[in-house]
Amino acid sequence: MLRELCPDAIERMRPIWAAADEALRVDSVPHLVRLARLQHGESVEKPLAARPDRTASEVEKRREASRDYYLRRKARRAAELAAREA
Repeated sequence: MLRELCPDAIERMRPIWAAADEALRVDSVPHLVRLARLQHGESVEKPLAARPDRTASEVEKRREASRDYYLRRKARRAAELAAREA
C-alpha cells in the first residue's frame, strides 16, 4: 500500500530503518543521534561534535570520554540486573 501511495517512500525510509536497527543492536548514543538526524532530514555525515573551535584531538578526546561513560553505564546496568536476578 505504501508503495502505491508514494513509490519512493520505501527508498527514502531505508536509511532510517537501517539506523534504527543499528541503534537498537548497538545501544549507543551516537547511533541514536544519527537516527534522529536522519529522521529530521539532516546530513548523517555531520560529525557528532561539530564545533569549529575544537581541534581534532579535542573531538577525539570527547568521543573517547563519551564512549567510556556509556560503556561504564552499560556495565553498571548489567550488574544491577544480575544483582536483581540473584
